[in-house]
Amino acid sequence: MEVQDVFKYPQDSVDNLLSSVPFYKTIKQADQYQYDLLLRHSKILEYSPGEVILEKGVREEWLYFLLKGQLEVRSGTPDDYGSVVNYITPGEVFGDLAILFDQVRTATVVADCNSKKIMVFGTDFTIFGDLTDLRSISLNALEA
Repeated sequence: MEVQDVFKYPQDSVDNLLSSVPFYKTIKQADQYQYDLLLRHSKILEYSPGEVILEKGVREEWLYFLLKGQLEVRSGTPDDYGSVVNYITPGEVFGDLAILFDQVRTATVVADCNSKKIMVFGTDFTIFGDLTDLRSISLNALEA
C-alpha cells in the first residue's frame, strides 16, 4: 500500500477523481469550505492486486471510496479470506456500516487480482463527531 497526501496531487486532479463520487461532488457543489475541510482529513491510497484493504474484526474510523480498480468483499479474515460475497466498483463507498453502527468490520476487503491499479480515497470519519450526539441538530437549524 502506498499512502499519498491529497495535497500532493494537483487540485484539478483531485477534483476530477472525486467527481465520480456523489458524496464529494455534492459537497463541493454545495459548500467549497466543507469540501476543503474534508480533503484536509483525507488520503489517497494505492494498492497492489491481492492486498488487504480492510480486515474483518477490526475497528477503525475511516470511510472509503473506490476511485479506480475493483475490490473483493470476502466473508473471512486475512488468515482465511473465505468466499467472495460482493464486488466494489469505482464510485462506491465502503467501510460505512461499521462506522454507522459502531461495530467492528464484518468482512475483509481485498484488492481484486484482476485489477491493474487500485486507488482508494479515505476520509477520517471522526471529523463528523459523535454520531449519537444530536444536540446540535434541531428542526430550527434545518429550517434556517
